[in-house]
Amino acid sequence: MPTRQGWLAIVGAVVALVIGRLFAIGELFIIGAALLVAVLAALLVVNVRRPRVEVERHIEAEVLVVGDRGRVTVRIEPIGRSPSFELLEPVGKTNQARLGVGPLQEPGSAAYLVPTSRRGIITVGPMRSVRSDVLGLARHHQLLAGPEQLRVAPRAIPVPMPTLGGGRLGQELLVLARRLGLEEFHSLREYVAGDELRSIHWKASARTGELKVRQHGHAGLRRCIVVLDTTVDKEDPGDWFETAVTAAASLVVAADQAGLTVRFVADAVDARGPGVAVSTLEYLAIVEPTQRTPAMTATVERDPGDGMGLVLFLGRDRSAPAFSSVKSVLDPTLRMIALLSDPASTIGPFDLHIPTEAHFVNGWTSLAGSARAVSA
Repeated sequence: MPTRQGWLAIVGAVVALVIGRLFAIGELFIIGAALLVAVLAALLVVNVRRPRVEVERHIEAEVLVVGDRGRVTVRIEPIGRSPSFELLEPVGKTNQARLGVGPLQEPGSAAYLVPTSRRGIITVGPMRSVRSDVLGLARHHQLLAGPEQLRVAPRAIPVPMPTLGGGRLGQELLVLARRLGLEEFHSLREYVAGDELRSIHWKASARTGELKVRQHGHAGLRRCIVVLDTTVDKEDPGDWFETAVTAAASLVVAADQAGLTVRFVADAVDARGPGVAVSTLEYLAIVEPTQRTPAMTATVERDPGDGMGLVLFLGRDRSAPAFSSVKSVLDPTLRMIALLSDPASTIGPFDLHIPTEAHFVNGWTSLAGSARAVSA
């Protein structure tokens, strides 16, 4: 079809032909005819010599993290001889990839990068070939590949998990372990007078020829439950929500890397098991806040896990229905910590006010006993 310049040439040709005919100006008549011939020739060129190719798009990772650059590789295979053309492909709502392709006789490939400044869904495609004439009077579009989607998950900031006796939270967990009498086998040592006979490890004693006694220590952190409240008030701008999403991703990944049994709860999602970190990031890539209503309720199931654990609640404030639901299913082995954007709601001794990512990192690392901090 004609381009903008092509349509202007057609209008100019018609005007020149009409004026040249009415006023018997031969030069204008010739100019108008030449313009029409040029446009018709351009249309003929782009429609007859179309790109005859097959393309295959390969996205290296369907789930990216904010700040990463995804790589899209396009393999082009000609069907016979193919003229030069351009490949155009929309990337998200504002970007577009343009790849120039010369005359092809053999298969080739090209690649481009996908920027990821925000979490969410990025639609890549549809991919079209564009064949233009030399003068830019006509252009032919041809659909080569349909659209594909990739997810951009929030970045998981490296944060520590508390250890028994380390930091304010670790000290609290140590007190909890002592109060509950949670112990686990730690090592073997030589028997000394006064040790209970039931603590002797008879197999080890027989193997070494000396009495060996089991030494126990307090059981450490075993599980971590991260609860994300996705509700916002009508007047709430919701800027805090992105911080809460990033914090949730960071805590889930950190707990998973620390070898804890991890569970993630949000809205209608209850993820657990070996792939909980990946499934959580996939969900957090697309989660959106929902408006809170007075009639809204939330139900969080009691955690069936064993051992001492943390319940980390992330949200706007304590009035969220999910907050009350979480408190109702706590057991003596769980310690709940609220990470909230409303400073008036952070009333617990271990609650954190996290209006920004920097506040989250600094507050959590201070609580967990790490000296790492970032500028607020």
